[in-house]
Amino acid sequence: MEFEPLLGIWTSAVQVHPYQLVPVVRALQMPRVSLLLADGVGLGKTIQSGLILQELILRRKIRRVLILCPALLQRQWKREMSLKFNLEFDIIDSESTFEIRRRLGIDTNPWKAFPRIITSMDYLRMPDVLQQFVQASGIDTASASSNGHDAPAAPWDLLVVDECHNFAPQNSRRASQRHQMLREIRFLFEHRLFLSATPHNGKTVSFTGLLELLDPVRFQIHAQMSDHDRVNLEEVKVRRLKEDIKKYTLRPPFSDFLDPKEIAVDLTSAEVELFTAMREYRKHGQAYLESSGNAQERWMGHFVFSVLTKRLLSGSFAFARTWWRHYITCLMRSTMLSSIIAGWKIRLAA
Repeated sequence: MEFEPLLGIWTSAVQVHPYQLVPVVRALQMPRVSLLLADGVGLGKTIQSGLILQELILRRKIRRVLILCPALLQRQWKREMSLKFNLEFDIIDSESTFEIRRRLGIDTNPWKAFPRIITSMDYLRMPDVLQQFVQASGIDTASASSNGHDAPAAPWDLLVVDECHNFAPQNSRRASQRHQMLREIRFLFEHRLFLSATPHNGKTVSFTGLLELLDPVRFQIHAQMSDHDRVNLEEVKVRRLKEDIKKYTLRPPFSDFLDPKEIAVDLTSAEVELFTAMREYRKHGQAYLESSGNAQERWMGHFVFSVLTKRLLSGSFAFARTWWRHYITCLMRSTMLSSIIAGWKIRLAA
C-alpha cells in the first residue's frame, strides 16, 4: 500500500520516536478517525495526539478542534500544543467566558469565538454550559442521536478526549453526567480521538459503553463482547506498554525509574507564614462547607482547597497565579468562597 510521507514530524519541536508514529499512520488510514490511544503511562499520548492533530491540520482535513480533559490538565495541554506543535488553543472556562462577554457583548456565545478550544469535562457537563455549546453548533443533537449516526456536516472536525475512562457508564442502567454529556455532543464531531492508559475498568458494560461513545456505528453497549466486537476493537485501538517498546527497540527512549529520595527543604519565614495562612484559610473554609448543607458545594470547595494546597507545594509563583485566578473567580461568581474571603482577613502574599 503506497503511503504519502508524513508532514508533521518536520514542523514539530519534538524528538519523535518511531513507535509514536503508529497512531498517526492509523489515523490517516481512517476515512473518519475513531481511534482509542491506550498506551501505558509515560509513552507520550499527548505528544502522539499532537502529531495526529498537526498532520490532519497540515493536510487540511480538520480545522475546528475541541480538547476535553480534566481541569488540572487544561494548561498543560495548551502549553504542550503551543510549544511543541505551534498550535494555539484557547481555554474556555467561567473566567474566560466572563472576559469574552465583557469584550464582545453579554450575548456572545464563547464556543463560537475560537476554532481550537480546550475545556474541562466537568465544566462542559454543567447544564447551562452544555446548552450553550449545543446551541453554538446549530445542530439538533437529539435528532442526530435518534438517527444512530453522526449529524450531516458536523460543525466540529475533531474531538480529543483525554482520560476518556472517566466517561464510561457505571452500568447498563445508570450513566454518569459526564457520559450523558459526551453521548449528547459526540454527533457534533466528524473525528474522535480518545486517550487513556486504563480504558477498561474490568466491567465489559462500562468498556463497551465507552467504545460506543467513540464509534456508535461499530459498537453498542453489551454485557459481553462478541467476536465481531473484538475484531472491530483491533481496528480502532492502539495500545503498547513500556515492556513492548523495550522488547522491540534496541535503544528504548526512556529509562527505568530510580527509587525516590527524600530531600529536606528549609522554608524561609515568609514561606512559613504563607503555609500557615493557607492552612488557616482551608480550616475555616472547610468548616463553612460542612455547615452549608449543599453536597455539591462541599465537593467543589474541597477540590479547590486541594488544588490550592498542591500549587503551594509546587512553589510560591505557581501558587500566586492560581490564588489570583481563584480570587477573581470568587468575586465574579459571588460563591460561598468569596464570602469566606470577605469574612476572613487573611493575607496571602508571596
